[in-house]
Amino acid sequence: MFGARLAWGVGGALAGLALVGCVPTGGVKPAAQAAAPFVAAGSETFELAPLTPDEVGALGAALGVVKVTEVGNQSAAAAVRLIGVAGGDPAANGLQTYLVFATPHDGKAFAIGDFLDYRLISASSGRVDLEIDETTIGADGNLGQHTKRVIVSWSPMPAQDDPNPTFPASVTITPAK
Repeated sequence: MFGARLAWGVGGALAGLALVGCVPTGGVKPAAQAAAPFVAAGSETFELAPLTPDEVGALGAALGVVKVTEVGNQSAAAAVRLIGVAGGDPAANGLQTYLVFATPHDGKAFAIGDFLDYRLISASSGRVDLEIDETTIGADGNLGQHTKRVIVSWSPMPAQDDPNPTFPASVTITPAK
């Protein structure tokens, strides 16, 4: 029932979203249920329809987010996160990984790489240490896997109470042991 409505270009990323409570336009409404005890008498319910392709376009890659790692103790003004977005061939990497600085009003993202997976080993001001699993291709053409460590660093953000803080201008990736 959802397949035909979701086939409009977001690919498999949207298929993984939980569309709980959403009824496609023209779909069958669920049978009426008794009001839960915490629902106020006379409350009006409403029905949600799935987003249109134009509305989904505004969400961009957010629909494909499959992994989010909060990086604490970085900034009082902005959230710092590692975000993995599904894309490409999952058998040969496919987790497009970004370092994101975000406030409710603004943000900046840096592409770290395309991996099988990542793990946050440690974090300190202006730095995260990551362990990364990557696909390798041997001389015989067979796929393998390699694990490496990297240090991702940036200039620490100054203490700011501004809702639109100054984000780092660049990020550096250094191979680690």
